[in-house]
Amino acid sequence: MLKVWFVAAEASPFAKTGGLGDVAGSLPQALKKLGVDVRVCLPAYKAIPEKLLEKKRKAVKKHVHLAWRNQPLTVWQVEQDGVPVYLLDQPYYFDRPGCYGYYDDAERFAFFSRAAVDILPDIDFQADVIHVHDWHAALVPLYLRGLYARSPFWQNMGSMLTIHNLGYQGRFAPSVAEDVFGLGWDYHSGSLEYYDSVNCMKGGILAADYVTTVSPSYAAEICTVEGGEGLDAELRSRGSRLVGIVNGIDTDGYNPWRDQALPNCFHKGLLKRRAENKRALQREVGLPASDGPLVVMVTRLVAAKGIDLVCDVIGDLVAQGCQFALLGNGEAHYEAFFRYAAKKWPNNFAAHIGFDDALARRFYGAGDLLLMPSLYEPCGISQLIAMRYGCLPLVRETGGLRDTVRPYNRYTGEGTGFSFRAPNRDSFNGALAEAVALYQNKDAWQAVVKQAMSQDFGWAASAKAYRNLYQTLRREKHGGGDAGQH
Repeated sequence: MLKVWFVAAEASPFAKTGGLGDVAGSLPQALKKLGVDVRVCLPAYKAIPEKLLEKKRKAVKKHVHLAWRNQPLTVWQVEQDGVPVYLLDQPYYFDRPGCYGYYDDAERFAFFSRAAVDILPDIDFQADVIHVHDWHAALVPLYLRGLYARSPFWQNMGSMLTIHNLGYQGRFAPSVAEDVFGLGWDYHSGSLEYYDSVNCMKGGILAADYVTTVSPSYAAEICTVEGGEGLDAELRSRGSRLVGIVNGIDTDGYNPWRDQALPNCFHKGLLKRRAENKRALQREVGLPASDGPLVVMVTRLVAAKGIDLVCDVIGDLVAQGCQFALLGNGEAHYEAFFRYAAKKWPNNFAAHIGFDDALARRFYGAGDLLLMPSLYEPCGISQLIAMRYGCLPLVRETGGLRDTVRPYNRYTGEGTGFSFRAPNRDSFNGALAEAVALYQNKDAWQAVVKQAMSQDFGWAASAKAYRNLYQTLRREKHGGGDAGQH
C-alpha cells in the first residue's frame, strides 16, 4: 500500500486560516478513498477545538534536536473521518493564540519540520512520500536530504512540496540557517540563500523531488519574472518536476441541498427555493427587496484580491441597478471605504466587515454573481463553492480562476461564469455589463446557473493525479527511475 506522510501547518477542522487548511483537511480524505495510507501531521495549537481531542491518545514522547536545542515533544494521535492525525505538542512553540505571526516563527516551524521527519520511526510509519505544504514545512526536504539521507529508515523516502501561495516564502536573517535550523553555512550559501536572507520556500523548491502547485495556470505563471515572486529561475530549473494540480472542494461539506446554514436548501432542479434565499439575505444584510442582480463578494480585503478594481466600479454597479453585499476583512483603508460605501448607497450596498462561515454560505446560496477580480490567484476556492451553490463567478483570467471558470459564450450558451483579462476598470466593467445583460434573460441565466451547478469540483480527479505522482516518485526511489534530477 502506498504510504504518504502529509505535513502541513494547518488542516481543517483542527486549524484553518485559508485555502491551505481546506486542502490539508480534504485531500487526505480523498486519498484514503483511493486506497492510500495517508497520515496527517500538524502542530498542536492551543486553539484546536477541545471536542476534536476527546479521543486523543499519546503516540510518542521524546526529545527532538534543533541546532543546539534539545526540545521535549509529545505527539498525540486522533482520527478524523478515518484518517490518522498526529498533533505535535510542544507548548513553548504552539501553546499560543493563532497559528502564525510570531517573532520566532523561524524556530517554531523549523522545529515542526525537524520533528515531522524525526518521529516517523517512533510511530512505525515508513512513508513512501513525505508531502509538505508551503514554507512552514519546506525545510522537511532539506532535513531529509541532509540529516537523514544515509539512514536506512529514511533513505528511500521521496519528498514533494506543494506551493499554495508563492507570496509567502519564510524569509529570515542569514544566521538562522545555522543557529536555528541547524543546517550549517553550506545550506545558507546554497539552496537557502536569497540575497541578504535565508528563504525556506527556495530551499524546499530546490530540495524536493517534486514541486506541485494548486493549478496548471499558476504553475506556468510562477515560472515568469512577473509571477515568480523572485523565485522564477529556481522554479524554471525544476522543469517537468513542477506540476500544477487544481484544488477541489469537499462536496459533502459544501452541498446546497443539505447545508443547514441556508434558510432554504435547494438543488439545480429546485431553484425557486434559491430565490427565497435571496430575499432572506437581503433582509439579513439590510437591503430592500429588489429583482435586480445581487452581486456578492466573500474575500480578504487586500490588494491582491483586486479590491482597488472593486472600489472603482461600485458606482457603475449601482448605476446598472445592482445590489452589492460584501463579506470580508483586511486592510484598514479598504474596510473604511466599504463602510463609507454602505452609508452612501444604503439601498444598493451592504458591508459586513469580518468573517462568518455560515454567513458566507448564505452569500453563496443567495447571490446571483460572485466577484473575484484577483490580481493573482493560485487556485481559489470561493469560485468553486459559488458555482456549486448557483452563484455565477465573475473572475479575472489568472491562475486557478482561469482553469476552473468557463466564460459564458453568448453564441452557444455554454459557460459557467464570466471573465476578463486586463486588470483595469474598462475590462472589468465590460464583463459586468455582459453579466447584467444576461441576467435580464431569466431563462438563459438559469441555464448557465444549472451548467455551473453541474460541474464536479470534488477531489476525486485531483486526488488521482496526486496518487499517480506519488507512485511515480516511489518507483524512482526504488530504482525505477531517476529521482535525482534537480
